[in-house]
Formats: sequence, C-alpha cells, structure tokens
Amino acid sequence: MSLFARRNRKNRHYVTAYSKLSRRLRGLAIGAPFFTLKEKEVINASDHLGEMHRKVKAQFENSKKEASISPG
Repeated sequence: MSLFARRNRKNRHYVTAYSKLSRRLRGLAIGAPFFTLKEKEVINASDHLGEMHRKVKAQFENSKKEASISPG
C-alpha cells in the first residue's frame, strides 16, 4: 500500500472522530457517540481529541443525570 493511501486512511479516522466530537460539543448531535475501534485508537493517541472526548463524556453524563432528576 502506498504511503499516501495509509496517510489518507489515518486522516479519515481522525477527521471522522473529530467531526463526531465537535458536533456533540456544539449541540448538533444528540445522544452518546459511537466510535469504531480505529477512531478510539486515534482519540487515545491524540491529546486534542482526548480532551474533546472527555468534555463530551462529561456533557453526556450531566445531561443523563438531569433527565433522570427532572420531573416529567
């Protein structure tokens, strides 16, 4: 496999993970994010994506708690 094909595949996983995380942080996507194994590897390897993932995780946990507490 050529160098460019490998780099493009790696970048695709990074961009997909970034897109999923940023959409949830901006409130455009609702619900818990689902990541493939490759996307999880990229998130764990990247400081920036790791920080975004922690924020999304905290945001999702807070919204889950609020939903269980609020009447209705």
